[in-house]
Amino acid sequence: MRGRLATATAVVTLWRGGGQERGSAAEDGGKAQMLEAECFWYNSAERCVVPVPPSVEVGSSRRWPRLLGLGAAKSGTTVTARMLEMTGQYIIGDGKLADHQSCCFGETSFFVKETLWSQGLEGYAKCFPRVKTNGIVGYYEKAPIYSFVTLVPFLARAYLSPDLKIIFSIRDTFDNDVSQYVFFKLPQQNTTYPAWVKSRVQSHAAFESCRARRFAAFVDAASEPTQIHRLYDPASFDSLARVNQIEDHLQIACEGGQTGAADGDVEGPFRLHFRGLHLRQLRTLIVTDVVERWSRVFPRPEQWLCYTNEELVTDPAGAKRKIFDHAGVRDGLRVEEETPRQVDTNRSVGRLLTRTRDLVALGINLHREGSVLEDPTDAEIIQVLLDAKRRLLDYVATRVRCAALDRFAHICGFTPSYDPYRRCIPDADLAAQGA
Repeated sequence: MRGRLATATAVVTLWRGGGQERGSAAEDGGKAQMLEAECFWYNSAERCVVPVPPSVEVGSSRRWPRLLGLGAAKSGTTVTARMLEMTGQYIIGDGKLADHQSCCFGETSFFVKETLWSQGLEGYAKCFPRVKTNGIVGYYEKAPIYSFVTLVPFLARAYLSPDLKIIFSIRDTFDNDVSQYVFFKLPQQNTTYPAWVKSRVQSHAAFESCRARRFAAFVDAASEPTQIHRLYDPASFDSLARVNQIEDHLQIACEGGQTGAADGDVEGPFRLHFRGLHLRQLRTLIVTDVVERWSRVFPRPEQWLCYTNEELVTDPAGAKRKIFDHAGVRDGLRVEEETPRQVDTNRSVGRLLTRTRDLVALGINLHREGSVLEDPTDAEIIQVLLDAKRRLLDYVATRVRCAALDRFAHICGFTPSYDPYRRCIPDADLAAQGA
């Protein structure tokens, strides 16, 4: 029967705290409480975790967050983590404390590697320094990678709590993409910005095509819709476990499992590009997609704080107050008034122009309309860059559905004003196209 797993669904129980609440009641004055088990699907098997609340008591071994920072890389996630760290009331995660590699400040990558999360919360606790003084409110991890690995929301619910709170930062699509291009050192790899955009768009399109094909083949067509845009619609799939099971299948088929060890059935010249972490992060620029997936697992608007990177520039004190309020930072902390600034809408093109000039000087070809530009002027370079910008924005716009945009507004309380979100595709049109 379609939609059934080909392998047995053995249940693996991952008890938090390594199997029992060892010493917790004693160390926290007997306050530890066991919650009901939460289950998730991974690698064609259902696994269950019994939650244990974290503790901010001095010396506690129960160190894990009830607040996560999501958003694309270079959208403001690090700024948020720094703000919370500077309050002295939050302990920030650090994967290096547990002897495993993580990208950047405030990141542990715990939920993207089975070798890590299979250690249980004892393993996660190693990523957070011990509490040494009173007055700590909680623990915090910011993790852009969690925004695009599809199984992470289900693991986070099981390990951390259905009541997990989220801070989600977004940024202008083009500005965010340019910052990623620079941050991931693509100019140093002799990759032009137009080539970066082309690879990312084609990689994401291949990924989406794989997901749509595999979804239609996996679900039970007699009782379930075969159009993948309905996967996160509660009216179509009322069981969260079923959504998780389908995403587990799609990840194995199209991403080679959680760590991307293989390419699934993504075909063509972009197989290797598809595996690249930087190319896969195009998914995080489609913010409606991220919120739709995560809010299906964490559905209450009060669990979310969404803010724009531009707010950090135009109203830094106001953005900081919103973050502190959502994080439960205790009263009495002074918020320094900072001078608001205007967002420089031309900065990203200027950054690209400088780097593209350098690449052209090294002999890297720049193309326009299928031809190599010989000794291009600044005006010609800018036009090529603007063409790449339009390609990126047009592609993202084709992925933005009106229903997902409405969901974003419901969860976040506002609608993104960036270019790709000024247009949206009604689900009825997608259904007519057979998407």
